[in-house]
Amino acid sequence: MKGLKQRRILLAGLALILISNAVVLAMAAYNRLGEPDSRVQLTERELRLPPVRGFDKENSGITLMLRYRVKGARDAPYFNGRDRDVQEPWLDRDKLTTLGFDLGSLSSADDTRARYTAWATRREAILVLEYDGDAYREAVARLERQLAEAEAASPQADAPESRPPSLRKQLHVRLNTLRTSGTRLYIIDAGLDRAALRRRYTDGSRYLLMKGTVGLSLNSIDGKEHALQGVIHGLVLSSVHVPSAFRVQLQPFLDKKHSGQLDGPPRYAVEFNLGQRLEPWVSGVMALSGGGD
Repeated sequence: MKGLKQRRILLAGLALILISNAVVLAMAAYNRLGEPDSRVQLTERELRLPPVRGFDKENSGITLMLRYRVKGARDAPYFNGRDRDVQEPWLDRDKLTTLGFDLGSLSSADDTRARYTAWATRREAILVLEYDGDAYREAVARLERQLAEAEAASPQADAPESRPPSLRKQLHVRLNTLRTSGTRLYIIDAGLDRAALRRRYTDGSRYLLMKGTVGLSLNSIDGKEHALQGVIHGLVLSSVHVPSAFRVQLQPFLDKKHSGQLDGPPRYAVEFNLGQRLEPWVSGVMALSGGGD
């Protein structure tokens, strides 16, 4: 009797695994049904290999991390799927209201509860990522202006090497990085209506629609008033699996000590697709001889 019960439990467990795998495969098949919602050729600037550590060297699977920034964020960090509170000026009260946030309830709450409510309140939305467009060019132009202002303010020679790098040197490095190896993928908008967003951003090779998370930040000003701002917490899926058929193209870069870093032009390009469920997949990888754009 006991053996029969154990066999039933085992069979039930196997059936659950099979059903789960079938559901995953069905969802993946549906995602790739018909024409992709977006198809764009990204490079190593936007899809980075993770650093190789320990047993990762023996792992046959390859996952590329999506690198992106957010329009208007001052010195915004790159994202890797981790929550980071980055305040965006275009995520104003009107935009937050359209995303489903109840802003009125925060204004009347006490300080402690309001801060916690803002921090804990998050909504899933569709984020619009622009590739190699105005947002990227604006970021380059902003750094160029900062560098020009720094050079005008400090025309004298740079400080000795024993001192910390001058502001001009730092800006030179940042600008060169942004021009040669920095991502050109920027979050520029958010919404709930996928069809409306696609009508507004029609070009699927320039504008990618992906699921992400938006939240709130409530900060006090001079200890009295509060500034309510929108926060992009990141994409729901910030990485993409590379099929084993394309491993050979990435193999030369897998054994590098710092494979997750890029110090020059990109070394490979990736055919990046988004399907019916706005989930990504890779349909091709190409090595770039001598670096590429």
